[in-house]
Amino acid sequence: MPFLWRNPETGSELWLDTANFTVSLEYDLRNRGIIIGLTPNTAGSASAVHWWFDLETQSFWKMKFGSYNQEPFCLHARRNFIAASATDSTVMWGSRNGYVLRLANDVHTDDGNAYTSYVFFGPFGDPAMFSDSVISELVGVLARYSGEVRWSIHCGDTPEEAFSADAREEGTWTAGRNNAQHPRTRGQAQYLKLTSTDSTGWGYEAAYIILNRAGKTRV
Repeated sequence: MPFLWRNPETGSELWLDTANFTVSLEYDLRNRGIIIGLTPNTAGSASAVHWWFDLETQSFWKMKFGSYNQEPFCLHARRNFIAASATDSTVMWGSRNGYVLRLANDVHTDDGNAYTSYVFFGPFGDPAMFSDSVISELVGVLARYSGEVRWSIHCGDTPEEAFSADAREEGTWTAGRNNAQHPRTRGQAQYLKLTSTDSTGWGYEAAYIILNRAGKTRV
């Protein structure tokens, strides 16, 4: 039977035929969220997109695994799960490779594969969508023991265009407070993207951006 799913990233509706997909949901008591598995019954060349719904922030987060073999086919939560660490997830799942897996918050690889993680902030700009803005200054603060991240600015005449645009300016942030950057990027809408650079975990603390109005949006 078909399953209607609205993509949290694009907002578009997507019908998933359960003859071709295994759809599963389970509540993670320890991490206070819901794992949403959307596993193709036929393996692709890489992991499909799955989702994590964070109950505390009421937000969706995209999940992809290091290999299609790690995708969930059957999710199961154990309230009496005795874990090696207090941060271990109470949810386990049967995967395509026959192993039983779980989420762990204190590891630096995905079953041996380096994580790839990123987050977008924005869009920044004139809410009335009338004027361009210039980012004149950017300062980032990462957690004290954070790994490096690559920051990048993405610009466009609309939020949709900016979100999919190539990086206009980019650089690297390290642990703690970083030196001020002066990208001087211009656009009606701009996004700040942070991306992992290796398998080291990273933590975002704060950032501030100074925007200056730069005249009417060019059409």
